[in-house]
Amino acid sequence: LDSLRSLLARKRLAGEAAAYETLILYKRTTSALAAPLFLLLAVPLGGRRGRPAPAALAVLVLWWIATRVFDQAVALVGPELAAASPLMALAGLTAAAWLRWRAR
Repeated sequence: LDSLRSLLARKRLAGEAAAYETLILYKRTTSALAAPLFLLLAVPLGGRRGRPAPAALAVLVLWWIATRVFDQAVALVGPELAAASPLMALAGLTAAAWLRWRAR
């Protein structure tokens, strides 16, 4: 972590773009924040009448796709939005799953 921060500081001092390095630093936090959201999402998915495994696999694949798309778009949208967007989408999906599950 310290080596990444020092690399980021050196690039900024040199006037170079450091969007990718900043994204990596932010993703270390957002990936850790996603773990509890996956656990919260597992409860309503597990409570479904059908088989929850395909839905869980679809969520993981969509998470992976979203992170890869925003990794490639970091220069366009900025590292903050690129790191936060998959997390916000997961939070929205978790909230929607809980609301829908509670409504049954």
